Amino acid sequence: MKSLLISAIAISATLSTVAANSGDQTNPELIPTPYSNYLQEDFQSYLEETTQWIQENRLYRTENKNLEVAVNSPFEFKPAKPEKGVLLIHGLSDSPYSFIDISGHLYEQGFLVRTVLLPGHGGKPADLMIPTIDNWLELIAHHTALLQQEVDQVWVGGFSTGANLAMIEAMNNPEVDGTLLFSPAFISQKPIDFLAPYAKHFIDWADNDPEVSITRFESLTMNGAALFYESSKMVREQLEQTPYDKPVFLTLSESDSVVDVERVYQYFNENLLNQHNHLTWLGERTFEEDKVSSYSMNLPEQRISSASHMSVLYSPTNQFYGSEGSIRICNNGQSQSKEDACNEGAETWFASFDYTESDRIYARLTWNPYFEESMLDMMGVISSIQ
Repeated sequence: MKSLLISAIAISATLSTVAANSGDQTNPELIPTPYSNYLQEDFQSYLEETTQWIQENRLYRTENKNLEVAVNSPFEFKPAKPEKGVLLIHGLSDSPYSFIDISGHLYEQGFLVRTVLLPGHGGKPADLMIPTIDNWLELIAHHTALLQQEVDQVWVGGFSTGANLAMIEAMNNPEVDGTLLFSPAFISQKPIDFLAPYAKHFIDWADNDPEVSITRFESLTMNGAALFYESSKMVREQLEQTPYDKPVFLTLSESDSVVDVERVYQYFNENLLNQHNHLTWLGERTFEEDKVSSYSMNLPEQRISSASHMSVLYSPTNQFYGSEGSIRICNNGQSQSKEDACNEGAETWFASFDYTESDRIYARLTWNPYFEESMLDMMGVISSIQ
């Protein structure tokens, strides 16, 4: 064990992906704030108390505090007489806003849609030093149970780490009717992610970047990285022990820089067994199975070269992350000069993290050019339950 801990620290330092336990500990950005209560008796009380916590504890990035609170708060879209409901869970370092477009589509289809805020989010990155995986699972189980009191048919869904948590809830709760998974992080592309639960005892930060976004954190605590690994390990072990036989919609980007998509595809084929399952694949690979829809991301007319981990979430019309959105992620693994040019408004192409071509300037692709097709694929799975 000791050698493993030493390896964790040495590898992290060598890769220069951590900031050690140093610096001004009076800096409010480095001091975690305990998360708010999440076990209210009703969802409306949860919304009110969580929003108030964000208002009081968020480290604001802009002058528009009301907007920052709004995009980080959980929300509910409720039809007049819903019969179906879905609980949606954001990813690590993200916010409920990541499901704003998908929630709108589900609401239009008659769903009662609820999102939650995972403890450690909504305030500042240092807050992710506090929560445990049990906190997250308890939150999701509680709010799934509340949703079950409102509707006859219950789905759970999530993005990335949130997809792991949704899958765990679905496997452990026989009342859940199906699962919606967006870039599920069943297994990471990073072969040393298993070290994070040990390294968190010695190192506070897995990544420490300037905070520029109002909807997500750029920095990541080592405890947050450990939670990512714990969720992925848990979902793999459960799927391998007991395959899941209820309907699953799953979408993946072929060029995902976070997730090992080939391994996730393997789990989709071997451990997710319902005949109505469907995979939406954003990339160049073609499939013979009817249960897979493949959409090419070689779209030069839109200056798109590949899909990214996050691009499965957003409509091209999203105000922040759509094709004409106000947020452009230029920190995308290219040279500093190209990143600067991107930030200064140069003509930009869009792709996954670390995708480069010598004659082009790239930003992260943050929207799904096949959003409507993906939603149709998703509704095909949902409609399989009568």
